[in-house]
Amino acid sequence: MTRAGDRTRSPRKWTRLGTLDGPGEPIVDEVGIVQVAPGWPSIEWWIAGDDRWYFPAVEATVRQSLHHNTPVVETRMRVKGGDVCLRTFAVTVPTTTGVRDVVVAEVENTSGVPCGAAFAVRPVGVVGDAAIRQITIDGGVVRADGRPVLVLPREPAGALAGGRADEDLIARVRRGEATATSFAPVACAEGGAEAVVVVPLAHRNTFRVVVPVPEPDGTLAPGADAFPGAVPPADNVARGWRAQTRELARVRVADPRLQAVAESAAPWLSATTNHPLASTGRSVWDADRSPRWQHVAAVAGALDRLGLHDRSGVLLARAAAAHSDAPTGDVTWLVEAFAAHLTRRTDDQFAAAVAETCARAVASVEAGTTAIGARRRRRVLLAASTLFTRAGEFSAAAAAVTAAGAAHTAGDPAPTGADLGGGRCGELWAAMYASEAGDTAGAWAVLDRYLDDVSSTGVWSDDGGDGANRHDVGVSAAVASLALDLLATGRDGRLRCAAHVPDSWLGTSLEATGISTPLGTVGYAVRWHGDRPALLWECAPTGDGAIVPDDLEVTAPGLDPSWRGVGASGEALLGARDLPAVAAKGGSRMTGLQIGPSRGGS
Repeated sequence: MTRAGDRTRSPRKWTRLGTLDGPGEPIVDEVGIVQVAPGWPSIEWWIAGDDRWYFPAVEATVRQSLHHNTPVVETRMRVKGGDVCLRTFAVTVPTTTGVRDVVVAEVENTSGVPCGAAFAVRPVGVVGDAAIRQITIDGGVVRADGRPVLVLPREPAGALAGGRADEDLIARVRRGEATATSFAPVACAEGGAEAVVVVPLAHRNTFRVVVPVPEPDGTLAPGADAFPGAVPPADNVARGWRAQTRELARVRVADPRLQAVAESAAPWLSATTNHPLASTGRSVWDADRSPRWQHVAAVAGALDRLGLHDRSGVLLARAAAAHSDAPTGDVTWLVEAFAAHLTRRTDDQFAAAVAETCARAVASVEAGTTAIGARRRRRVLLAASTLFTRAGEFSAAAAAVTAAGAAHTAGDPAPTGADLGGGRCGELWAAMYASEAGDTAGAWAVLDRYLDDVSSTGVWSDDGGDGANRHDVGVSAAVASLALDLLATGRDGRLRCAAHVPDSWLGTSLEATGISTPLGTVGYAVRWHGDRPALLWECAPTGDGAIVPDDLEVTAPGLDPSWRGVGASGEALLGARDLPAVAAKGGSRMTGLQIGPSRGGS
C-alpha cells in the first residue's frame, strides 16, 4: 500500500459501473476502489479483522466477479474466519426535487466473526491525480474541498484524517487511532489530505455507503450530501437488471466463458451508453476526445442484435447529430450501422434524420477522402442505398446502387483487422466479416481467444498504452456481436443457426433465443438423440408488418454442413457426429429446451 498522495501506485484494470438513466461514468478497479469522475478522489475499503487490518490493494486473496452477471461488481477478500464482500453498483435514487445518481458500496460480512469496515477518501484516483486540499466531516458526510464525496447513513464509530505532512494514515489506523466519531478539518496545500471512517460489521450483517456522482459539468445534484431515503440492496439491483433484459437475446451453451459474456452483454451495454460522449464512442475517462465511429457502430450493432432497438436508434441518431456538429473521422462505419438498424426496425423518421450524415459519407467515399477497400466500399454504398430508400430519397438510392456495382471486388482480398481501423475492434470486425463470408472456424478462433482474455468482470480493455487498463465498451460490444453472429444470423431469405460448434459442445444442449436478425427474431434449440443432433427452430417477424417467408432456407453448418431445412419454424434430425469421449459415455441427450424468449433466471 502506498503512502497517502503517492501518484506511483501501480495501475490496475478497471470497469465502468454506468447508470441506466444518468450520464455519469463511475468506475471501480480490480480491488474494489471506486472513482466517480476524473479529478475526484478515490474511495477505498479496508477491513479490521479480529487479528489485523486487511487492505485489498495488497492482499493476495482478493477476487472479483459480477453479481449474477449484472453491472454489480463483487469484490471478495479473505479475512480470518471467512470472506468479507464489497458490492459496488451505480443506481439512480429519488430525491425531494427529482433523482440523482450515486454509487453504492455495500459491504457484507460473510465471515464467522465480527469485523470493522472502513471507507477511506484518498487523493490518488484510479485514473489520474485527485488532489484534496481540505477534508472535513459533518455527521455521516465526508467532504473534500467542500464537496460531499462519501455519505454514510449515520455517524461513524471511528474517524481519522491527516495530510501529507502527517504520519501515514494507514500506519495510524493500524495503531488503532481511528476511535473518535469525528475529526477536525485538515488542510493540505499539496493536495494530500485524506480521511477514513470506520463502522462495526457484525457476522452476516451488511452496511451501505453512497458516493455522489457528479454531472458532466462537475456539479452535484441538490441534496447530494443527504443519505438517500431508499438505497436498494445489491440483490435487488441485480434482479432489476435481469428483469429488464429477460425478454432479450439469451443463450444456453456449454462454454461458461461465453455463457457469462452473453448474459452480461445487455445489462453492460444498457448501463454504459448514456453518458454524453457515448455518441462519439468516447468516455469522460479518455484523454483523446476524437470520435471513434467504429466503436459507436459496434455498440449499436450489439444493441440491435440483442433486441434493444430503441436504444440503438437513439445512440445512432445522437451520433449523426454529433458528426454534423464536428464532421471528422471515418463515418462510413455509421452508414453500415444505420442500414443494419433499419433492417431490423422500420423507422422512416430515423432514416430521414440520419440521411444527411449518410450523404456526406457517400460523398467522402466517392471523392476518395475516405480511403477504404473495394469490398468495404461496395458494402457502404449498398448500405447507403438501403437508408436512402427508407428516407424516400430514391434518386440517391439508385445512384448508390450504381456506384456499388462499379466497385470491382474481384481480386480484392478480404479486409484484415488493420484494414478495418486496427486494434482489437478492427480485428473483431474482420472476424464478423469472415463469419458472414463463411469462414466460421476462423471467426470462432478469434472469439475463442477473446473469451480466454476476458476480465473477471466480463469486459475487455482498450488497445494498449495507458488504455490497457480501461474497460472498452466498443470492444465488449464487438465481442458480443461476433458471438451472436456465430449463433444465429439471417439475411437474403437464409437463416443460419449454429454456424460453428466446437468439439467440446458436441453432445450437449444448446439454446439461442430472441436473437434479432434482418429476417426476424430467431430462437432455436439443439437436443441429442445419441450421436445425432435434433434442431428445433423458429423465426418470428419483428412487427411493422414484416413477414418471414414460408420458403425460408435454414442451415446449421456447425452441426451438419450438408443439411438444408425450409420454413419459418420446424424441427429436423441431423446427421451423426463423432462425439467427444465424455459426451459419448453420457448416452442419449433428450433435454427439452424452450423456443422463444426465456423467462427464467440465468
